[in-house]
Amino acid sequence: MRVLQILIGNLDQGGLENNLIELYKNIDREKVQFDFIVHKEENYYNSLVKKMGGKIYVVPYKSKNPFGYVKKFKELLKNNDYYHIVHIHTSYSIVLFDAMLCKKMGINNIIFHGHASESNRLKQKILNKLLRSFIPKYSSLNLAVSDSAARWLYPKNVWKKKNITILNNSIDIEKFKFDFSLRSRFRKKLSIDDDTIVLGTTGRLDGIKNHTFLLEVLEKIVQKGLNYKLIIIGEGPQKEFLEKKIDEKYLNNYAILLGKRDNINELLNVFDIFLFPSLYEGLGLSVVEAEINGLPCIINETLPTELNISKSVIRKPIDQGCDIWVQEILSQKQSREYINLNDFIKFSNKSNAKILEKIYEGFDKSE
Repeated sequence: MRVLQILIGNLDQGGLENNLIELYKNIDREKVQFDFIVHKEENYYNSLVKKMGGKIYVVPYKSKNPFGYVKKFKELLKNNDYYHIVHIHTSYSIVLFDAMLCKKMGINNIIFHGHASESNRLKQKILNKLLRSFIPKYSSLNLAVSDSAARWLYPKNVWKKKNITILNNSIDIEKFKFDFSLRSRFRKKLSIDDDTIVLGTTGRLDGIKNHTFLLEVLEKIVQKGLNYKLIIIGEGPQKEFLEKKIDEKYLNNYAILLGKRDNINELLNVFDIFLFPSLYEGLGLSVVEAEINGLPCIINETLPTELNISKSVIRKPIDQGCDIWVQEILSQKQSREYINLNDFIKFSNKSNAKILEKIYEGFDKSE
């Protein structure tokens, strides 16, 4: 059974993409295979997908070339008529057009999967409001990564009837346990001594993640003459902007941009406090990973309540300036929480892959 996975973006490192790849790695590929629709030739996960037996199709962005998109998409479905299930991953309801094309080409099993809870773009907000009421006409199953993501993507009558399945984002929870030997090794590699308190965050360098807020926090702490550093892990469009801000604020000795990394689970051991002032998230899997590591996690108070898994999550507002965050950071004792991994089992890549496998098999039997 080959399932066509439609992405609004590409197969690069990101919350949605990492989650999908974790499911793909752990699903029984003797029973289910994933194929992907993306919008560029070179993607971070290309070689891994091909190694696992998946196919990657490149179509134009519908926003940049709508006619080219429709033509390529229809050709793809016509030439590969064995797709009976399409799984659409999205941050807003523009993917309704993908579902309409699938229906027109005879595919009836269409899964919508919401991965965001808001947008900072007015155009996306308007389109989401206009289009989401049509989703029930085309959707065979409504998935979302959190209650907030469900309320954003689906119309009120759908989530009021609880006609939505929450499928939590997936990670290898064992990998994120605290390891003191890794802490020592990577601190040495990064030339960070034992007395330095490391603030850290992970995620795409995008305005949504609100990294400039963290630089303001760091600036105030440094002005107090305290021995702190900030590590930001991730890549994205705001990289040059953040580098410029670090220069302007004379924070070059205190802020470290590590870029894209494959070993976030190891680098979390270097941190003492995890900071996540993101404006909005479908869930915010970075926080879950940090929680498993036992880190105190200071996050935007408006982020999904599903993140409150352990006692280590501290919610603070971001609209009242950064002094509240500075005070909270300085009050922390930099000690890790004891973590019971059973509390995080709903994020297990293995168990969630089994859930998804059963969902697909249910559709297959209904054909």
